[in-house]
Amino acid sequence: MSKVDGGGYMSDAYLTCSLCGKIPDLVKVELLHSEERLPPEVDSLRCIGGSGNCSSPQIRVCPECGTYYGFIHEHDSEAGMGEGYTEEIISRITSERVLTVLEAARRDIASSLKYWEQALSEGNYVDHARKMIVEEQAELEQIDAEITRQSEKT
Repeated sequence: MSKVDGGGYMSDAYLTCSLCGKIPDLVKVELLHSEERLPPEVDSLRCIGGSGNCSSPQIRVCPECGTYYGFIHEHDSEAGMGEGYTEEIISRITSERVLTVLEAARRDIASSLKYWEQALSEGNYVDHARKMIVEEQAELEQIDAEITRQSEKT
């Protein structure tokens, strides 16, 4: 087991993984004003769910070793008053935090799903609401499957 920032522990499997071995524990890049980018291996991680913003990171998992990550894509136009910025952040999630992070993502998606169901029932944004309901139900199923998988490990 390896200790990572935040005091948690995780399996050492990521160290020998062809994908995760090339992704640092935490990487933050600014896309608009630099040439720096996240490691290309990040694109190979499977998306579980989450909106991908600071309040609800997108949860991703390595298809090879099962290591979990939080991914954030944050854009701020500074209300048209400046150049703005676009940041991307990827951070490895410790095994002790995975279940907590997945449950938080589940709450966020369930709340958003309720919003879109309410909008549809009121006849608002009908086409978009239908699309979002289907997408978020699928995302909720993926998150639930991961929560079940993690719960069985503990």
